[in-house]
Amino acid sequence: MVMNKFNKQICKFTTFYLFIFLLIISFFYSPKARAESFPLSTQFTTNTPEVVVTNAQRLADGVNVWPDGNMGFYRFGGQNRVAAANSSNIAITTSTPTNFLSSVISSSIAISSLKEAANYASGGPIYNDIANNRLLMFYHAENNTAGGYWSSIGMSVSTDGGTSWTDLGRIIKPNLAIDSPNNLRSVEVMGAPYIVKDGYFYVYFKDTLDSGNYGGQAVNLTVARASVADVLSAANTGGVANFQKYYAASFSQPGLGGLSQNIAVGYPFMRWCDVIYLPQISRYAVVFTSEINASTYMMSLGTSQDGVSWYPSARITDYTAGRELIYLTASSDNYSDPRVATGNQFFIYRTNSVISDNRWSDTYVEKFTVNFTDNPSPSSSSSSSGSNTLAATGRSQVYMAIIASAVISITVLLAAYAVSKLNYKK
Repeated sequence: MVMNKFNKQICKFTTFYLFIFLLIISFFYSPKARAESFPLSTQFTTNTPEVVVTNAQRLADGVNVWPDGNMGFYRFGGQNRVAAANSSNIAITTSTPTNFLSSVISSSIAISSLKEAANYASGGPIYNDIANNRLLMFYHAENNTAGGYWSSIGMSVSTDGGTSWTDLGRIIKPNLAIDSPNNLRSVEVMGAPYIVKDGYFYVYFKDTLDSGNYGGQAVNLTVARASVADVLSAANTGGVANFQKYYAASFSQPGLGGLSQNIAVGYPFMRWCDVIYLPQISRYAVVFTSEINASTYMMSLGTSQDGVSWYPSARITDYTAGRELIYLTASSDNYSDPRVATGNQFFIYRTNSVISDNRWSDTYVEKFTVNFTDNPSPSSSSSSSGSNTLAATGRSQVYMAIIASAVISITVLLAAYAVSKLNYKK
């Protein structure tokens, strides 16, 4: 009789607190709660975007799959020029302050003399090596696989202002090898955005570790570097320098297949990104697009003092439903030094298309102006160095874990109290 009463009492307590626990879980995992976990930045603000290239203009100018990744801005022959992927070929265009796609010099330049076979090799971010009268491009390469594609990053050189490009070789490959038995899905590295810091090229990318899990373990954002002197010297002989991936708190792993670690701790999953230096506040910024559910995208930004340890990210635009927002490029709009912001402002160029099987059916290019204030005080910002700092998504998970632990603890205490009361009556 006592045990029956005890069981009923425990059942009541367990059912009630399990219901409360499930309510909490459903709140944190609801689309609204997920959306609210990405705060809107107060330091960085954007305007209403301006459409600078319409879909009709793209198609009329013969750049049907453009810009298919990060764009590279540079000056040549008194012109502002843009290099960007037009599918597996490179398109070189000119730009003016009033017409971003002013003219098309060529829409179908293939990188010649590829040192490794690829189904796709195009770019991309440009380094204008003025001293040697040449351009260096970081390009995105893809090899088709049973799971989709396997991508890597290479470098190529042009001595005629971008009219032709010659391969120098690959500099970064995923840790998950193309012939690994774990290579069961597409392996993405993104579009090779870079900064120059303390005499080094820092190239940012996604990695996939051959961890033995299904399809490998994804690394949201990491970095590899090589000295500018070594890169330029290697290009003189038609080759590439040895880049080192960041791993275990140092640049200690080979760029071609080495291990890497995530440097964007707690950041939402990145679809595509670019980086730019903000001298006004002595910070590097990474801007990126994310897909927060099957039909909603957002654009976010995070900053760093050293290019490796990143402060928590924040949204810089509202959520966009029904539109696919992937490729973006950050620029100062100074084509002689596009990767360094001027004053408290820089710009983002971004593709916008309807979510569909063919994004290029209606893609247009829009431009955002990003204004920013001075850095928050040290007490109001926290460094993401190491693995102990969480961005908004990480914080919400911690809060949920704390609440869940509290609910379980209360349930146990009440159950113990019920047992003691029943024993006392007995």
